[in-house]
Amino acid sequence: MQSIIANPSSTCPQGIGEKTGERYEPEFKGPELLSTALSGLGTKIELTMEQLCRDLHFEAETFLTVTGVPVPLAKGRPVEVIPIRA
Repeated sequence: MQSIIANPSSTCPQGIGEKTGERYEPEFKGPELLSTALSGLGTKIELTMEQLCRDLHFEAETFLTVTGVPVPLAKGRPVEVIPIRA
């Protein structure tokens, strides 16, 4: 029986996939739908990126680290508006 020795630079055991040229894991691909969803904030979705950060209890730096998308700087002072419903 052939023994398989783990390759420390790969998550696959040595020998598996090497015959087909797949020695290492593929490069990371970010989520494709995330950028589409975030671009809809404030336009198609009544939620701004700043409000999303607040709801998630994220600072702008944390949001950038997690999503790779910078939070745009708010222009002026935030205004709290309470909608009046008839």
